Amino acid sequence: LSANAVKDGGSIKYTVKATDNEEVASFGISADKVKLNGFTATVKCNVVNKTTVEVVLSNIQGTDGLKSITIPAGVAVDYEGNKSQEVPATSFTLSIFTLLQ
Repeated sequence: LSANAVKDGGSIKYTVKATDNEEVASFGISADKVKLNGFTATVKCNVVNKTTVEVVLSNIQGTDGLKSITIPAGVAVDYEGNKSQEVPATSFTLSIFTLLQ
């Protein structure tokens, strides 16, 4: 993931992948489980395949500065029942544009 500049009210997409394709028994993220760090947004999670989910944030609102999301622990489970750890995603910069009068 790479950092991006996002305008207030804008959107950004993260691609989240389980890295051990051979051993993944289940992998899924729901919108209510994605932690938003320092902002609000509409969150949608789209399953791409068995090991990939796109997390789309839209209508991002907040103050200027670096923002990020955190993917919660347990979204991936291997065949032995081991759950994934919590993972912070790459930050993005939220910019609030104001008109100078």
